[in-house]
Amino acid sequence: MDVVPRGWVKDGMESQFPPLDRAAVLSALEECTDALAIYQYTLKKPSVHIGIDIECIPPEVRYSNVIRCQIFGSNANVVLKYLEQHAIFEKLQRDSLYVERLIAEAKKGFQKSGFLDELIKEVESASTRKSEEETLLLKSSKLEEELSNLRKTRDEEINSHEVEEERLKIELLQVKKEMEEMMTKAGVESKYISGWEETLCQQSTLRSSIVLSHLNLALRHCFIREKNERRVTEDIEAFLQQSLAVNEEQSLYWKERHVTEAKMYEAQVRQLRNELETRRRSLEDLKRLYESRQACIDTYLAEKEVIRKKKEDEEHVRRSAIEIQAWWRGVMVRRKLGPYRPEDKKKRSAKAKK
Repeated sequence: MDVVPRGWVKDGMESQFPPLDRAAVLSALEECTDALAIYQYTLKKPSVHIGIDIECIPPEVRYSNVIRCQIFGSNANVVLKYLEQHAIFEKLQRDSLYVERLIAEAKKGFQKSGFLDELIKEVESASTRKSEEETLLLKSSKLEEELSNLRKTRDEEINSHEVEEERLKIELLQVKKEMEEMMTKAGVESKYISGWEETLCQQSTLRSSIVLSHLNLALRHCFIREKNERRVTEDIEAFLQQSLAVNEEQSLYWKERHVTEAKMYEAQVRQLRNELETRRRSLEDLKRLYESRQACIDTYLAEKEVIRKKKEDEEHVRRSAIEIQAWWRGVMVRRKLGPYRPEDKKKRSAKAKK
């Protein structure tokens, strides 16, 4: 169960006191103001004096270590200490003035209405500011952790870059040494190559002279071979011309023979075509005769099949009649009917008739 203190309204959360308690509250507020005045009087200024008006220095110079060291030199630490004390003193003065203003507003409101709304609002705003500050502190701690991680990674990268730079410097020195060695080698090799080329030129001239003599001999042989080949070609041309004349004569002979044989074969082809035409006609006549006789044979076979079926039907009827007669005679014999009755029964029947 909630307990509501005297002088408080629970629904509106307003601090209204009865008239008897207002005097005690006002006296307590007066005591707070007096104590605050004593506190403000006892506040002292910074004990460190540097002989410089700090208000004339811009903020970027005050809080920059590099610029402060450049301006003040060896007194930079003293200036930093003075700045810290000055900032603390200003903070205490601002807090005391804020509390004084707050108490004065609370006294005015309490004398008018009997409520302490200003204090309640200030407490609520302070609690909200505290929660916001806590969230900001958490965010700042997270950011500091991330910043420390980034610094670590930066330091590692710087170390790795330094190691890589040292390694590259060593490699550069090695490459320079190798280049110098290669330059010396290249000079020696160029001298060696120039001497080698001179000897190669001499060898090539000697070799070319030897080859030239061999080529001259080969050229003479080629001339002799060409003369021989010309003779052979002339003989071959004479032979070919003679063979061409013979071939022309034979081609004329074979053309005439081809014409005569073509005429003879055309006559034979005509005769064969006539024979084929006569045989085709005879085949057509034979085909007609075959068709007519085949029709007669088909009609005969059809009539014969009809007669055979008729005989089969008659034979079937006769056999079935024989079977029926045999069955009936068997029935008469078994039952002793008709002519198969015994004689004593015949006599008895005759006497009975008399």
